[in-house]
Amino acid sequence: ALFAICTLVWLLLPDRRAHRPARCLANAAIAGAAMLLVLSPWLAHVHRVTGRYDLATESGYLLFVGNHPLTFSAYPEGSIDRSRDAIFAAEGPREQAELERLGTDEAAASDWFRARAFKAIAADPAAFLSRAAGKLWAAFGPLPSPRHGTLANLAYAAGWAPFFGLALAGMWLMRRRWREDGLLYLHFATFSAVTAVFWAHTAHRSYLDAYVAVFAAIALAAMLPARIKAALGG
Repeated sequence: ALFAICTLVWLLLPDRRAHRPARCLANAAIAGAAMLLVLSPWLAHVHRVTGRYDLATESGYLLFVGNHPLTFSAYPEGSIDRSRDAIFAAEGPREQAELERLGTDEAAASDWFRARAFKAIAADPAAFLSRAAGKLWAAFGPLPSPRHGTLANLAYAAGWAPFFGLALAGMWLMRRRWREDGLLYLHFATFSAVTAVFWAHTAHRSYLDAYVAVFAAIALAAMLPARIKAALGG
C-alpha cells in the first residue's frame, strides 16, 4: 500500500521525456483510478463490517506487536507469533479487561493497540530505532527468519550473502540511471520502511528477490573478461 501511494507521487514528477505537468497529472489520475477500482470491493466490505474505510483492521495490533519490549523474545529466530504469544501472556489484568470490553469491534481494538504502540515508541525512541535495525537485519541479514536447521541456515547464508552483496554492487554500478530504476529503489525503500516500523520475515521480502537477481547479474556481467563481453555483444 505504501509503495502504491508513493508510485502515484512518482508519476507526478517530470521525467527525461519532458512530460508536461498536465500529462503527469493525467498519468497519476489514471493509475489512482485503477487502484481505487481494484480496492473498492474490499473497502466497501470493511466499511460494512467496521463503519470505516480501511485496508486492514489489524494494523494497530501489528504495530503493537512489532514495538514491544518482548518483540524479540522469539523473533527473528522464531516466528513472530511466538513473540506475540509472549507479549499477550505478559499483559496485566487491566489491559486484558480493556481488550475484552472492546469485544468484536475490530476497528476499536486496532485503535487501542495503535495508541499503546505510539505511546511506547514516544516513551523510548532509542529502543524503537534499535528494534527497527533488528527488524531490517531479520529481513535482509545472512540468516533466514525464522531459522531452520543448522545445515539449512548455512546453505541460505552461503547463497544469500554473496547474492545480496552482488546486488548492492550492481545498484552502485547503475547509480547514474537512478531515474530509470527509481521505482525499483522505491520498492526497496517502502518495504524497508514498513519492516522497520512493523516487522518482517524472510518470506515477506521474496517479491524483491527478482530485482536483487537483476542487479546481481549486472555486477557479474561487469566482472566478465573483455573478450567474453565482446562475444556477448557488449
